[in-house]
Formats: sequence, C-alpha cells, structure tokens
Amino acid sequence: MPNTLTLTGGTFDSAAAKFGQALSGGTGSTASLTLSASGFTAEAWIRGGGSGPAVAFGNSSVFWVGTNGGNLVAYVGSGGTQAALSGGAYAGLNAAWHHVALTSGPSGSTLWLDGVQAATNATALSATGATFTAGLGVRNFEAGGSFYGPFTWPGAVDELTVWSGIRYTAAFTPPASPYTGGESSLIALFHLDGNGTDSTGAAPAPSLGAPSISGLTAGGTTTVSGVYANGTPASVTYSLDGGGAIATTASIGSGTYSFTIATPTAGSHTVSVTGTGPNTATGGPTGFTTAAAASSVSIAPNNTALLYSPFNWQITATVATAWNPGAYLRTLFSGTSCVLNFDVSQNVAPLSQIWWRVDNGPWTQASVAASIPCSIPPSTAGNADVPLHLLEVWFKSMDSSGSLNRWNAPAQTALRFQGLTLNAGATVLAPGSATLRVLIFGDSLVEGVRALGEAISTTPDDNDALFGWVAALRLQLGAEIGFVGWGGTGYTTTFGSTPVFGTHYASLAAGVARSFSPSPDLVIINHGTNDGASNIQAAATAVVNAILAATSCPVILLNPLPAGAQNNVYLAAVPAASTTPARVHYVSSAGFFNPANGADSTGFHPSGSNGAALVAPKVAAAVRGYFAGGITNRWTH
Repeated sequence: MPNTLTLTGGTFDSAAAKFGQALSGGTGSTASLTLSASGFTAEAWIRGGGSGPAVAFGNSSVFWVGTNGGNLVAYVGSGGTQAALSGGAYAGLNAAWHHVALTSGPSGSTLWLDGVQAATNATALSATGATFTAGLGVRNFEAGGSFYGPFTWPGAVDELTVWSGIRYTAAFTPPASPYTGGESSLIALFHLDGNGTDSTGAAPAPSLGAPSISGLTAGGTTTVSGVYANGTPASVTYSLDGGGAIATTASIGSGTYSFTIATPTAGSHTVSVTGTGPNTATGGPTGFTTAAAASSVSIAPNNTALLYSPFNWQITATVATAWNPGAYLRTLFSGTSCVLNFDVSQNVAPLSQIWWRVDNGPWTQASVAASIPCSIPPSTAGNADVPLHLLEVWFKSMDSSGSLNRWNAPAQTALRFQGLTLNAGATVLAPGSATLRVLIFGDSLVEGVRALGEAISTTPDDNDALFGWVAALRLQLGAEIGFVGWGGTGYTTTFGSTPVFGTHYASLAAGVARSFSPSPDLVIINHGTNDGASNIQAAATAVVNAILAATSCPVILLNPLPAGAQNNVYLAAVPAASTTPARVHYVSSAGFFNPANGADSTGFHPSGSNGAALVAPKVAAAVRGYFAGGITNRWTH
C-alpha cells in the first residue's frame, strides 16, 4: 500500500491494546499522505502521554495531536506558524484508552476527546494548492522523512485513521470496533496489529445476510430485513423474482438493514438483497408465499383515525415511533380481528413491553413483536349492537438499567408501530379526545420504574407507566397527557445514553425534534431527584426559559417526589429568574408521597397503587387551577 508505515524500533502491545495490538514502542512514518485543503479528519485511540511535549501522531508542518504541559493539544497549519488547540488537563487520564480526533478545514479546526468537543480554533486551514502532500508520523511527528527525537509519545497508539472531509460536527460515540478499510472517504487506516500496513481498501470480503420477510399480505407492504458483516453498505437494492435491481432507501443500522416493499400478488416469490458501495455482496434469494389480498386490510400508522398521546410520538406514513413508556394510542375499528404490527429489527433483549385491550376488556401484556393479535372480548365479539370496537395500546415499559441504547438512533428500546391489520372490509373511526393537553417532563418516577415492585424478573417486568401516578393524573384532570420520562436524568445528570434535561426536552430522541405545536395547555416539570445536592439553578433556569419560549401555556415546577434538597431552588431561583415569571408556578410535593404506603428499596419510586391512588389525586388537586383562565393562586406551598 502507498501509505504503509515504515517502522523504526516498532514494538507492539497485545495484552492491553484497544483493538488487537497497539504500537507501544518505536515510531512509524509514511511520506506520501495526501490531505485535502477543503477538510480532513484524523483520529486514533491513545494511552499515556505524560506532561509533554509529546506527539501521538501527526506532521510537523500540517497537523499533530499530543500533549504539552500536561494538556491534550493539537496544532494545525500549512507550514510556518501553527494554530494551537488546547483541550485542557490530560494528565489524570493517562492510564486508560481515549479516543482523540482532529477535524480541520477552511472554517477552522476542532479537537475531540472521547466524542466530546475539547477545543476549537477558527484559523482557516489554507494552502497554495488544493491539497497537502505530507508525511504522517506515529508516536512522533514526521518532518521531511525524519523525527524530532525529544517528542516521542511515551504511551501507545492504536487504530490511527485519516479521512477526507470533516467527519465529526457534533458530539458522537467513538467507534466500538475497528474500521474495516472499506469505509467511504478513507485516506489511510493503520490497525497497528503487529505491522504498519495501510488497510484502506483492503477490507475483508463483505457478506450480506439472506433477507427475512414479514407482512405477507398482498395489497399491503412487506418488511424485508437482515444483517451484514465486514463493512457497512452505502445503499441497498433488492430484486424480486429474479427481476432487475430496485433501489431502496433502506434503514441501515449497526449491522442491520430494513425496508418495505409493496407485497406482490398471492403465490410464491423470491427476494434477494444487494449492498452497494463498500459492501457489494448479495444476500438471498429467500423464498416466501404471499396470501391473497382479500384476507385483510392494512391501516397505516398515520391514519387520522388513530389518536396518539401528544408530544411523545414521531408519526410517518410507515411507522409511528415512541421512545418513552407512557405513550399511548387508541382507535375504533370494525370487523372481527385486529393485529398490531411493529418493526422490531432494531430492538434488543430485554424487549420493551406494551399493554393492549379491546372494548374495556382485561389489559393484556406483551413484549414487542412483529405482530401481536388482539382478541375481542366474548361479550362484544359478534354482537350486532357493537359494530365498532375500542382498541387501546400503551407503551408499558422498557429496560431501565441503562445498558441498552434508548436515546441515540437506532434506539434499541423504542416502540416502532407500523399500523394495524384488520379483516377484509373493516374500517377505523377516530375516537373522541380530551380538550386539554398536558406535557409532563420527568425521570424514572414519570416513566413508572418499579411501579410493580422490584426484581419480578427483568426491569421491563418491574416497570409500568400505565399503573402509576401520571397515568392516573390523566383521568383526574380529564386530559390527554404526553409522558416524557427519562430515568436517571436531571438538570445536571445524565444516565446511559440519555443527556441532561436541558438537552433532551426539545427532542423525542437524538436528532428527532419534539413539536410543541399546538401548544400544550399545561407543562409540568418533575425533575431534580437525580441531581441530589448539585446546584441546578443555572441549568433549571435555562431550560424553563426555553420551554416558555416554545409554548404559550403555564409551566408548573413540581419539586421532586419525595420533596428534597432542591426545594429552595425551585421556590426562589427559577421563577425569579424566568423571562416570563407570570407563567411559572411552583408547587411543592411535600406530603404527596409516603414510602410506607408502597415504594422500592430506594424509597424514591412509589408502587403503582401508591402512585395512582394516593399521589395522583394530590398532584391533580394542586395543579388543576393552573390551566389558562383558571389560575387562582400562583404559589402553593
């Protein structure tokens, strides 16, 4: 390979490498690396560093990344004086592996540490021509084919990668596995697994798994999904019954693909899938049989007869997605059968759970699955006086341990509803909805964590958003309520993949904006328990002001259940600092929750019966008067 490193005294560490092996002694250099002046990205995993100056990787005239004075630093330039980026103290991090990346272009440069922006410099990267041709050094910087001896990196370097273009523009999750060499925009890839070989373009032969098929009713849609390995495809095409390739906007996730096609006519068919770009292998063909079209009718998730809980769904023509337990939907349907359809291709065990019921029959619990049949109670099934049946579905619970990704796409716990399948000739009708719409922000107390007790089986079994104080509050207020509960989070506290409240309030999930239109009639904020004794004043004030700007309704600050250390902050600091104080109201929850009446071992999570029967009526009585036009007393203590 033209960019293969020449190693000088190279030694490799396999006992404690990030991936495979790592260069832990000696140096390496290549003199033929070409970088675009319009932008490039260099990244690696590093360990150690000392006080510096020391260079983990780079070039003496274009860029280098390392440490200086105990700080993580980078220098960028086009010869002569280089612009400095200081990422702050690094000495305390030396013992562990850390991901560092440098992005640089005409608009300046950014230094990233473990996926978080560490430093920026607006000095433009410039050159006489369109590209730089420069060497690249590892564990030192290359300079005209030689190294500067005093600056050798005292630790190890692994998975050094250079890309054309600006690869990172916002916070990101560092790669959890080595790159393959087949990724788009790669300039050079050094695994440093015992050699200096450049693996760009040398990915192992990709393989694309044979597709699986679901939803086989002619006249509707069929979901095609599967897995791939050894390289992410740039796009996916499919061929039906040996015909020509058909392009599709497939959902390409980590190791999976999923898309829908119009289900072919009744009979036997085959489908094969091809990944294009770095992954060009073919999966399939897979045979399947399609049922006659007359057997059923499909109701799309964006059908206006489906009534969804407000503020916590993203609804499209093919899928309605909810990330928070407590999201619900209901509709009226005719006919004799009803099946709930879900996309489960991105879900990971322990699977999230739902409740469903028909015609006020018993609630039935189910783990999310591709299809869930909903039976009609004997009392109304076939009864001519009941031509329409009421279907209700609730997002019951998900894993709350923090081990699964619930925020970043594709979320492993999200509910992805793909509509209903009814028998042929059946229709749907929109049910009535409450006039008032309430949006509630909170943590595990809002999403119903441990409402059913502790350690029943898994965390989804323990948790229940339907059997808790927020669901009961919906009935107490006579309102449609949007639950937005992210367990473990607060104004200053993150949990698992979920960021702080000030980041997630305006998003359904990462990259998915929440709509506040039309404005809710009331917003209730019940955060703060997870912040402990931290000073939340600035963070709380900022997010309250942002919610005021996004809505036109009153905002109630319900201090944490049980009432705790943040009481004075809620009472004094936030309303006083608000840009619209007349719309901000403090309600104390003191005395609302008595753990003796049912709580988990932490004393923070009420049992469902305690929350629904004791907490909810007190909250309802405290907030009922704050709806627009009905405010009688701004402060309730």
